[in-house]
Amino acid sequence: MLGRLLHAIMRLLQVGGPLIILYAVALHLSWGVLLLLNESAGWATAVHSVLVWIGSEYATAAVMFAVAIAAVAGLHRRLAHSLWGVGLMLPQQAVLFMSAVGAIQAMALSSFADGVVRPNPFIIADQLPAVLIAILHTIGILCYHVFSVARRA
Repeated sequence: MLGRLLHAIMRLLQVGGPLIILYAVALHLSWGVLLLLNESAGWATAVHSVLVWIGSEYATAAVMFAVAIAAVAGLHRRLAHSLWGVGLMLPQQAVLFMSAVGAIQAMALSSFADGVVRPNPFIIADQLPAVLIAILHTIGILCYHVFSVARRA
């Protein structure tokens, strides 16, 4: 029974690794497009924390596109089993953690990046996904790499 449960969890992680990475790719491509369409997208808390580090909407959009493309390249089956594949996913991981830091700051201050103040539980409920995706993305990268190496062996 325990063996079946562990097998099911491992199978879920094997499938979930690429899915969370592709979710982050879609997220970063969307943020990049939105930044190019209207600079007000830079006031969204998760985007703003990255924008503060980079400096301009256009440069931030370029970074969003670059990390998304690099992560997709890292998923390529020829790179998946190597540290090169993992290395191509790490810039996306860095951007996700920048967003998570901004989300945690908003939670602690009970205020969004644009200055809107809300009750702390409201902001936690709103910003928690940014923190969770950074954590799950880390697990996804590790699982994808481990399972790719295991398949190759």
